[in-house]
Amino acid sequence: MDYLLWGLCQDGARIECMTTKEGHEKSVSLHKTSFSEAQARQFLLDYYELPYPEVQAIKGGESSQAFRFKTSDGPHVLRVNAHAEKGFLKDGLAATEFVGPTLPIPRVLHTGTLASGYYYAVSKAVPGVTLDKLDVGQRIAILPKIANVLNAIHACKPLNEGFGEWGLDGKGQYKSWRQYILSSLGSLRLDVLPPYYDGSLQLRMQRAVEGLMPKCPEERQLLHGDFGMDNVLVHDGEVSGVIDWEQSAYGDPLYDVARLDFWDPEIGYQAWFKEYYSDQPDCGLRRNFDERIACYQLVTAIGAMNFYVETDQPKKYEHVKARALQTLNR
Repeated sequence: MDYLLWGLCQDGARIECMTTKEGHEKSVSLHKTSFSEAQARQFLLDYYELPYPEVQAIKGGESSQAFRFKTSDGPHVLRVNAHAEKGFLKDGLAATEFVGPTLPIPRVLHTGTLASGYYYAVSKAVPGVTLDKLDVGQRIAILPKIANVLNAIHACKPLNEGFGEWGLDGKGQYKSWRQYILSSLGSLRLDVLPPYYDGSLQLRMQRAVEGLMPKCPEERQLLHGDFGMDNVLVHDGEVSGVIDWEQSAYGDPLYDVARLDFWDPEIGYQAWFKEYYSDQPDCGLRRNFDERIACYQLVTAIGAMNFYVETDQPKKYEHVKARALQTLNR
């Protein structure tokens, strides 16, 4: 069996709580998790009683560390993430409530807290590589399979009422989809902004989102919330796993398509899905398709640019800024 481990360093990673205008709280990590191979080996020694575990660091996310290791049951993956335990528990709920023949989700086996203050979760892993490891031709070839998985996600029944990101009770935090989108625009929590921060562009994007919102319907379907490059695993030409459900929400299915296209513009997801939905009779996703995609891509850009300012990553900020300008200038 393969496993995944997620963790939170309460001391090593700076975590702040952002409160939106509506009073909803969102945890935000402002530093990448600090978790070394030596710490991973110690965890394996303590938890699995593996005296000489082989641990290999692999690519993590913006705030995560990841490691590969083996037990007598086979290879495993260890992921350490500087977020609250809620994300791990949402992964467990997703694997229990949403998994199906066309929606593979690794099952969470264990969650807990280490003496050091790290939260952890252990789950089965799946074979394959993340979508970003495939070349452009391979990603284009698998597009129909990607569409099938997104259809399966969006067909899942919401666990409870509400819109936006759902909590451990299954409820979305907002009364409407538009309320959630507008709350996602956020604001920076820095006293001094870096010179590369473009406040005029930020205001222009926010006004564009507000102008596009009337084109966005009050759909309430299950969303992954961060579907794409490093959260989709592919093996032998099939989607073998969908991971990291922390940002899963209830809302407009085109939100997932917009984020997928925003972070991987080489593929042309927007054009492909527009044609794909046009071939489906009575498909509401065709209505105001371009406007909805633009709106959600600008929301994505605003969130990413704020994050890169707060974590002082000017190169990534400029990259997202360029993508935002492409969206604005279409």
